[in-house]
Amino acid sequence: MRVLMTTWSWATHFYPVVPIGWALRAAGHEVRVACPPGFASVVAGSGLTPVPVGADVDAADFMYRQPRAADEGSPDEPVEDRRAPSRLRRAVATITACAENIADDMVEFARQWRPDLIIHEPMGYAGPIVAQVLGVPAVRVLWALDISELTRPAEQELLAPLAARFGLDAVDTYSPVTIDPNPVSLRTPSPGEHWPVRYVPHNGPGVVPDWLFEPPQRPRVCVTWGTSLAVIGGNSMFHAPVVVDVLADMDAEVVVAVEDSHRQYFGNLPPNVRHVGRLPLDPLFAGCAAVVHQSGGGTMMNALVHGLPQVLVPHVPDQVYYARRIEPTGAASHLLASRLDTETLRGQIDRMLHEQKPRAAAESIRDEMRGFPTPSDLVDRLVALT
Repeated sequence: MRVLMTTWSWATHFYPVVPIGWALRAAGHEVRVACPPGFASVVAGSGLTPVPVGADVDAADFMYRQPRAADEGSPDEPVEDRRAPSRLRRAVATITACAENIADDMVEFARQWRPDLIIHEPMGYAGPIVAQVLGVPAVRVLWALDISELTRPAEQELLAPLAARFGLDAVDTYSPVTIDPNPVSLRTPSPGEHWPVRYVPHNGPGVVPDWLFEPPQRPRVCVTWGTSLAVIGGNSMFHAPVVVDVLADMDAEVVVAVEDSHRQYFGNLPPNVRHVGRLPLDPLFAGCAAVVHQSGGGTMMNALVHGLPQVLVPHVPDQVYYARRIEPTGAASHLLASRLDTETLRGQIDRMLHEQKPRAAAESIRDEMRGFPTPSDLVDRLVALT
């Protein structure tokens, strides 16, 4: 079987799809990943084979050049519910531009290579287009909670010209099958079949440092802020130094896993704080007691599958959506970045570290997720679709 996977040029959207590609390759199937040329090195670094198509889009530059609605505010301002649709529309416009740049070449490649199946992540809009044009099955793989209920209105509007380019009435971004790693309590109903799958953490290449082999002497807390805000929001959205200040006098070992370019914003680190740069989260989280982060989807899923209580400080619409969905499970608490108060933050971190209920809730979700079928278990079902 030949499988063509696709994504837009954002690593944290692509990494969770990689284990599906590994499983297919291990079963003897051919896998190619169509992507913008500038993203080919990320795909190759995962061990899968990239097919560079079309042209690159500078996501940050494109997003900032998009016209803003009058009620949206500046990108540095914290999200408010009334601003969310406008901000999400700009994000969808940026990802649509990526699909527009690669769709023609991807269709041409697919016609020559003749894949039996298309696999795409939710923002890999070119995937379902190619599937519809060629008349082959398409499968969507979620990389975090499904936010399509937020993005769907903008998708249908902004993708309409691209659909028309290929003679399609619309683009079915849901696809007939969705592979979903989320626990049942965090799933969102959507059209088509939903196949549960175990979330297999993949955070890109990295080297495990020696100190991670030593059990921590105090509860280890990871502070990480993802990669997106550094690109789309600048330093005004970067609240990790505030979190570290709060943790400085707590009885905890603090590991700061943020971009090296952000190290300068922390000044002299207290004795209980260690900066590690872009260390893969999977081996790091294995020894942690809790995680404080910006409510990014990738960080959240890695923490869930490790059974870690989380404190979330969201700023932009998708982060706020994730935080509001997960908090009722008891495995996390959140504090909007626009209302960041150090005493409240301290109380939330202390509760996640020392109270039993958050840990029990997080471990219950972990056990549920680990009970799902593995990517290898789904290979025969994927073959049957063709």
